[in-house]
Amino acid sequence: MLHWPQRPFRRIGAWQRACLVVLACTMAAGAHAQMRLQPTLGQRNPIDPDSLHAFERFAEAYDAVEALEFPWDSLERAQQDLILQEKRRATPPWSTEPFGCSFYCAVSPERLSSSSALREGGSLVHDANRVHDFDLRTAWVEGAEGDGIGESLSMRIPLNRGMFVTRILIHNGYAKDAKTWQDNGRVKALAIHANGRPVAVLELLDDPREQAFAVGMLGPASGSFLDLEFKILEVYPGARFPDTAISEINVDGIGDH
Repeated sequence: MLHWPQRPFRRIGAWQRACLVVLACTMAAGAHAQMRLQPTLGQRNPIDPDSLHAFERFAEAYDAVEALEFPWDSLERAQQDLILQEKRRATPPWSTEPFGCSFYCAVSPERLSSSSALREGGSLVHDANRVHDFDLRTAWVEGAEGDGIGESLSMRIPLNRGMFVTRILIHNGYAKDAKTWQDNGRVKALAIHANGRPVAVLELLDDPREQAFAVGMLGPASGSFLDLEFKILEVYPGARFPDTAISEINVDGIGDH
């Protein structure tokens, strides 16, 4: 269910105004009409082998200096410069987790499920939990026959009073490396329902970068939970496998936390 905030114009920024526009258009279109939304592309995560090896070398050097536990003034300049790169150490190339305080300081999905999941080998299951682990090396891969059209993911998000999800952030496909991304299918159109009601259809690009969608202001229907469902409507076929994958679905929002 969509809600207006109690003070919609208090300390409001440009992107929040955009959210209100999306919300107003959604309400005007009627409960059963679904908007088609286009994404804003983020930066490309450098998860090619050279970038990964470079990060591993950096992380080893960083950890070695940090383990010294020497006073700051006794470190060499190069060692000080290394320690100052805390953000780089905390956000490896495959990570989508925000650095520092974010909406996730107060929000964490507590239940993820899917209509199907691909089982690979004896124990590896590409289940729904892999779509929200902040790790591009994993993915939810649907396990139905065919290309996955009609398969769905569900996510329950606890929200404090006055908190709203305003953006959906998606890394399309199995993004752990270029070959895996090409081999498996990607989503072309994804329908979102919030608390059982249609919100929008997301028109995803065939691109491994983060795709951010402004979805208005989504809050709980009752109590303190927001239930989101994502359903595959169209796909970009994989070069080798019929399965369709999504590496990450993260959220962002507004509200005191």
